[in-house]
Amino acid sequence: MTKEEIISKLSQLSADGNKELSRKEFITLGMMHRQLPRSERNWEWLATISGWNGTADSYRCAVKKVALSKKEIFDNTHECGSSEEDTILNKRQELYKERQKLRDERTAYNRLLRSDTRVEELKEAIIDSVKELKALPVFNVSVKKSKSNCEAVLMFSDWHIGQESNNFYNVFNVEIAKKRVEKIVDSAIDYCDKFNVNTLHVLNLGDLVEGIINTNARIEQTQDAMSQLMIATEIMAQALNKLQAHVSHVTYRSVVDNHARAVADRHQSIAKDNFNRLTDWFLGERMKNTKLVFMKDNLDIGLGRFSLKNGMKVSFMHGHEDSKDKMLQNLVGATHEWTDIVCMGHLHNPAEHVYQDMRLFINGSLCGTGPYALSHRLYTKPSQKMIIVDAGNFVNLDISAE
Repeated sequence: MTKEEIISKLSQLSADGNKELSRKEFITLGMMHRQLPRSERNWEWLATISGWNGTADSYRCAVKKVALSKKEIFDNTHECGSSEEDTILNKRQELYKERQKLRDERTAYNRLLRSDTRVEELKEAIIDSVKELKALPVFNVSVKKSKSNCEAVLMFSDWHIGQESNNFYNVFNVEIAKKRVEKIVDSAIDYCDKFNVNTLHVLNLGDLVEGIINTNARIEQTQDAMSQLMIATEIMAQALNKLQAHVSHVTYRSVVDNHARAVADRHQSIAKDNFNRLTDWFLGERMKNTKLVFMKDNLDIGLGRFSLKNGMKVSFMHGHEDSKDKMLQNLVGATHEWTDIVCMGHLHNPAEHVYQDMRLFINGSLCGTGPYALSHRLYTKPSQKMIIVDAGNFVNLDISAE
């Protein structure tokens, strides 16, 4: 770069010599001036010939500020830079991208390591706790053998162990939760006997624990997440043990949920990082010597699907990622097959909806009206849903927990 080239550029920019330069044009001349050998740079000379409205030092500072900005350099190198500068800038940008990729990969890898470590620690704690627990009770029950094809689906969800409620409409804590589950189980056994149910499908639809997902949950809970998990899972184990002793065939399936996620921030959480998966692992250890059948035929950790003996298809999920009004089109679109029965929790309010002959059953909750529900005037009695299917006939039961 030479002063003659700068003067030539100035002539091109000012045309007839009377045009006032724009700031960008001043910066262009300044960037060219910066390429002169240090001994030839003279900012007073440049300010004078260009008509800069200010001191020579202010001109130099303005150009320097732009030169330090990568974006401005990129915008102006085609006017004042060399091919060598373009190459350097491009290399810097590529280097920045690669560094960012490495940071993202390292962050994701560290998150997986933390997740795996947390799961291993919880499994070790579970093994230790199982050893300390008393053996499950043995029920000396004479189960009548039936050739009936009558089946039932018992939905367990939204227990929210760890939450405490004490309001005019509802009282809930761990001890009350145990009594409520016991009542649900006893009622379910009675209905299975009355309707001559041959096979009972138990669905764990999640939110057995209050978890750590938000501030309100942490305020309302009385145990840490690990304690909640242990308590809820033992309650589930006791319930399943009693059911499998009184019904000819009992199967168990489960899905992940939102309250049991191991990371509070849902944007940072991944679906498999969920305490409800540890519940299944615990139950497998706890119920090794029972006739309960653990089914592992889910389509995904958050979506299950199985067939009844009469050929009907049953799909199930927790419900936090689903819209009940779009359930039919989403399931058919995902599986390319018809679904006759859909079971979900999450909403706490027991209901039945029919969409084009597809029946959607929404489970109630065990916790009943808690602090959040009360503040939104959402009143519902604690219950769990049981569906009895015989041929094409349905019996929809909302079993009261009180």
